[in-house]
Formats: sequence, structure tokens, C-alpha cells
Amino acid sequence: MRRKKGPALYELIRPGPSSSSDGQGTPGSPSGGGGDGPDLERNLLTPGRSIRMSIGGLAVAGALIVAIMVVIYAMGYQRGEATARSDYANRLLADLPVDPVQAAGGVATLPDRPPAPIRPRTWGPVESDPRQGGQYYFVVAQSPRKWALPLVDFCRDRGLETYVISGNNAGSSRVIALPGLPSDNRSDAAVRELEDRIRAAGRLWKERGGTTDLHDAYLSLYRGS
Repeated sequence: MRRKKGPALYELIRPGPSSSSDGQGTPGSPSGGGGDGPDLERNLLTPGRSIRMSIGGLAVAGALIVAIMVVIYAMGYQRGEATARSDYANRLLADLPVDPVQAAGGVATLPDRPPAPIRPRTWGPVESDPRQGGQYYFVVAQSPRKWALPLVDFCRDRGLETYVISGNNAGSSRVIALPGLPSDNRSDAAVRELEDRIRAAGRLWKERGGTTDLHDAYLSLYRGS
């Protein structure tokens, strides 16, 4: 029997190197001839795909993030400090007497002496003692008489009724503020209101060159003579 010439059966079944089901070549190859072309799918950033970064790159990124956070914190701190200082200055100005003529123009001033001193006729002489037994009085300051008199004059010009009375020590005088109070409870509205007025006058006295801001004023019970 003569053998038939031609390719074997398994050679006909095996696909060729360039054949494909659609005649387009191997997917991913621009010419359809093989897998030698660039893998475009691996170069795309797709969801779930991880990004590799060296340790040095991570360190640089971390340092950059920390530096940005420090700059943001410093800017916020400076802005907050400036706002707090502005609010504090506004509160001080609100406590101080203002010239009504200049205030109408929107300019607050701190006059050395008010245009019209507030001294009601009901106030007694500076060196008198109007205290009544059983009442609490604020002791504003204790100093020699020659220093106590200018302080009383300053406070009276700003509407705070004050007097110079004899101190416990020889040659010492005390400056007291009226009105008298039935209680020394600092939570009482009358006590807080008088203390705020004393401190407002004290801040201005200190700015004018005084040695005290009157923040150490204290309540003392007068039992009577």
C-alpha cells in the first residue's frame, strides 16, 4: 500500500503561531503577531491596583506632610493670638471713660481728665469717714497720705466715690470705696459691679504712671467706732 504524502493529522489540528480565532492576532499585541508589545493594561491606575514606592519616597512624603501641618498650626495660632489681643483691648477700652464728642466720630480716647468731673454733692470731704457699722467696704489701697490723696482725686473724677481714712499703721492711710455692702459674697451682683468699677479705674491709673492697678482691692467689715 502506498503512503499518502502530506501533513500529518496532528499538524493540521495544532494552530499556527500567527493564527487566532478572529484573525486579529494575540490580544495586547499592536500587530497581532505576538506578545512582544508593551503591556498597556499594567501601566494604568485602576481601582484595586497597588502603587509601589521606595522607603526614601515614603520618608520624603511623610516629612512634607508634617511640615505642612506645622505651618498650618503656626498660622492658626498666630491668628488666634491676634484675635484674643484685639478682644482684650476692646474690653479695656469699653471699661474706660470716653469723650462723648469724639466717640460720636468713632474714635475712642483716653483723656487724662474727664471734661466734666463726676462728683455728686452728696459725697463728703475726701478725708472724712462716712462708713457705717455692719457694712463691708472695699479697701482700694493702703499707702502714705501724700500718695493716697492723688489716687482718691483720680477715682472721684471718674465717678468712683473714694475716701482717705487713717490706716492701722502710723503714717499710713487707706483708700476706701463706697457704697457699703451688706455682704462680702463676691458672687453678689452689687459686689461684682463695684469691684469691676474699681478695677477699671485701676487699669487707667496704672497706665497714667500709678504704682498699682487696684486689682488687689479687698472687702473689710466695719464694725463701727
